[in-house]
Amino acid sequence: MIITFIGAIFTLIGVIFLLLPGPGLLFLLIGLTLLSTQYLWAKRWLRLSQRQLSKSAAWLDSQIRRHRC
Repeated sequence: MIITFIGAIFTLIGVIFLLLPGPGLLFLLIGLTLLSTQYLWAKRWLRLSQRQLSKSAAWLDSQIRRHRC
């Protein structure tokens, strides 16, 4: 129950910081990581966000390489 509470708080803070300036993704990922130990839906969202972040990083790398030359 404590893990669920702490995970929910981190996730909520992450969502708030996505709307306001702050480390929203960091809090959101920590919250989902904690919640994924207890809930299958959180594990799915965590995997989905990890895939999306990997795609975004790869796209950004390609953009940086293209504009350096």
